[in-house]
Amino acid sequence: MLNNENYHNTLYVRQNKVYNFENLFSSVQAERHRIVKLFIFWTILIISIQLLFDILLQPAEERFLFL
Repeated sequence: MLNNENYHNTLYVRQNKVYNFENLFSSVQAERHRIVKLFIFWTILIISIQLLFDILLQPAEERFLFL
């Protein structure tokens, strides 16, 4: 009888661990999506600022030829 009770406790712990791993995986996946979105946002922002300064630092005659 003791062996059977021990088996059920082990099964419960294993199911609980599987649930915790699924919960952890979903939170890591959400965090990864957030990091990717921030990386894309900052990359576009930096490139657009660099292009803006490239245009503004040209001489006035050549500035409108670029546009």
